[in-house]
Amino acid sequence: MAIVSCLYVDRGQITEAVSATVWTASPGSDIGAGQFQKFDISAGPLPDVNQIIFKALQYYSDGDIVRWIDEPTPGVAEPEHPAPIVELSPAAGAATSDSENGVARAALGLGIASVVLGLAGLALGFLAYRRMTAAR
Repeated sequence: MAIVSCLYVDRGQITEAVSATVWTASPGSDIGAGQFQKFDISAGPLPDVNQIIFKALQYYSDGDIVRWIDEPTPGVAEPEHPAPIVELSPAAGAATSDSENGVARAALGLGIASVVLGLAGLALGFLAYRRMTAAR
């Protein structure tokens, strides 16, 4: 398969996006009638919505075209040629509870206290070393 459209951004704000992606079968790798093929897409950042509907046109070597463009309607049976839908959920760890935030704050406080105590121990050890070397 060949990806015809793609957008690469190293830095900066994205000001344009791909509006269509075309996969073309390599010679000898056609998808036969009644067969299934998975097509991968890597994308991001994605909009803050619950789902994205991708309308798709499927072209066959005999000239037939199947339009997978029918959007679902609540309370109505699934259409004959439904458009592919990707359900989106919040990023992992995006939403935290108050108890998780409290645990994080407690851990941060303990970490800071440990560093302060460690520095105090280092200072006392240095003072003891200086006294010992001065007494000789």
